[in-house]
Amino acid sequence: MKNFNQLLFVFLLFVLPFGLRAQGSNPKVNLGIKAGVNLSRLDGESWEGGYKTNLLGGAWLSLRGRYFGVALEGLFSQTSYVTGNGFDSIYHQYINAGKDSIRNASFKLNYFNIPLLAELRIFDRAWLQAGPQYSGVVSIDDKDAFLKDSEGLFKKGSIAGVVGLNVEVTKHLIVGGRYVFGLSNVNNNYDQVKESWKRRDIQIHLGLQF
Repeated sequence: MKNFNQLLFVFLLFVLPFGLRAQGSNPKVNLGIKAGVNLSRLDGESWEGGYKTNLLGGAWLSLRGRYFGVALEGLFSQTSYVTGNGFDSIYHQYINAGKDSIRNASFKLNYFNIPLLAELRIFDRAWLQAGPQYSGVVSIDDKDAFLKDSEGLFKKGSIAGVVGLNVEVTKHLIVGGRYVFGLSNVNNNYDQVKESWKRRDIQIHLGLQF
């Protein structure tokens, strides 16, 4: 996976700009900021299903030709994960003294995400986006102090795939949505319990383009 992402990064940053110039016009640089909602869930037997609503925000830089482009973003996103029925028996050693059960315990994670996206114009003002995303955990909030070490529960970094759509409502106003599907197992204790956890996010945003 690491070698694949390195090759893709080199392709997008060095090969694609030449392709943009070959389209017959100089590529255009766009800067923007955006904010929106992040609907998050964590796939795994120990976690409750269903998407939880949180916030996201950040900025992007894109380089676009007539039909193709590339975008690099920096986004902060919040996620909420709720424990299910199986969490107690598998992770009992992590539960703080005095806590008999942590079913329905909520953990809020803050991520910094770096998506690197190829773009394809499909309509006059609509761009299809797809590519890899690296996410790093900024903080974990175990507000009810259920666990002895909530920081050790999740891996610090993970890789995901992104597919979405950006629509230019006006020259400066952007609306968009995307689906983020985890490619990495984020369970930091997989070697002990053999249970894979993967992120799933649905994101909707409004943006200003300069």
